Amino acid sequence: MKLRFRHTCVSILIHAVLSLPLLPASSLTTNVTPDHGACKAFHLPHWKGPVGTGKDWMMAMSCDLDFRALNQNFAVGAHCARSRQAAEQLHSADKYVIDWETGRTRKASEEEWNHADTLLTSRAVPRDTKFEKWGHRFTYEEKQFHIAGGLEYLNDTNTLRLSPDGSLLAVNSWDGEIACPEDAWIWNCHINGHYYVEFYGVASAQRALLITGEFHGVEPFGMFDQGGWLSRRYYVVPQDVGGGLRHFLLCAVPHPFTARPKFAEQANRNLSRVRTK
Repeated sequence: MKLRFRHTCVSILIHAVLSLPLLPASSLTTNVTPDHGACKAFHLPHWKGPVGTGKDWMMAMSCDLDFRALNQNFAVGAHCARSRQAAEQLHSADKYVIDWETGRTRKASEEEWNHADTLLTSRAVPRDTKFEKWGHRFTYEEKQFHIAGGLEYLNDTNTLRLSPDGSLLAVNSWDGEIACPEDAWIWNCHINGHYYVEFYGVASAQRALLITGEFHGVEPFGMFDQGGWLSRRYYVVPQDVGGGLRHFLLCAVPHPFTARPKFAEQANRNLSRVRTK
C-alpha cells in the first residue's frame, strides 16, 4: 500500500511538471559597427571557487572580473563578495590568459598571474549631463550628443561611463518590453527588446563605435552595470545569459576618425597600473 502511494505521488508530480509551460529560451545577440574587429568575444569555461566552496559559490554574491596586463595579452580572474561594499572577497582559483589577436583562451599559471599588472576597471559617471529623452539627445560639456540607441535609460549610475582620461564616453540604453505581472511565474514575464552601448568622443561629440543587439528572456541591466573602462581606450561588456561572468566583449574603442589603436601595446602604455607582488 505504501509503495502504491509513492508511485501515485510520483506520477502526479511528473504530470504536474510536464503540464507547466516551457521556460522561454534566453538569448543575446551582438553586432558591432562600423568596425566589427574593434571588439572580440571571449568565452571562459568556468570559475572554480576557492578551497572550501562548492560549484555554486557565486550564487547570491556580488561578483566582478579582475583584469591584468600580461605581456602582449591579458589575464582575467573573478572575485565575489556578499555585497559591493563588503571588505571580504572570495577569489576564483581559475585564472585565464586571453589572446586579443586570436580570441583564444588558456589557463594562466600562478606565476603569470602574480607577475601581471593589475588593471583597474573604471565606471566613473560624468556630472552635469542633461537628457532629452524623446529627442534621443543629451548634453555634456556644452556639447549635444545625438544617440542612436533606445528611449529607455536606467539612471545616472548605469547610463554613462566616462573613460579615465575624460576623452571617451560610453552610453547605455535599451528599448522594448520588460514586464512581469504581479505574483507571476517567470515564464509569464515579457522580456524582449534591443540594447545599445555607444561610444563617443567627448571633444567632437561624434560616435566612434556602436554595439547593439537583441535580448530575449534576459535583462540588459547586468551588462550595463558591470561594463567599464580598463584604460583610456578599452572597454569590457559582459554578455552572460543567466550570470556567471564567463562571456564578455573586450573592445578597443578608437577616437572618431582615427584608426583603432594597437591593443596590447597601447594598453600597457596608457593604463593606470598597480604592480602586484
